[in-house]
Amino acid sequence: MENLLDVLTILNVNTLKNKEYIKKGQGHVCPIHTRIINHHVYKHTYRPEYTCSEENTVSNIQCGSCCQFR
Repeated sequence: MENLLDVLTILNVNTLKNKEYIKKGQGHVCPIHTRIINHHVYKHTYRPEYTCSEENTVSNIQCGSCCQFR
């Protein structure tokens, strides 16, 4: 009686010997999307700029009219 493992090994070897494999190249496109994110950070700085202004005001005080001084 033959060992079952030996029979399976022989069958596998025969199968491999009888099959013929032909390798053919088939190109496939794999889309790869690259997303570039430019993150701009602005740091605002403030410096004081002092200004100066001058106002001239005039107040007219009227002590009546010119007719009073005649």
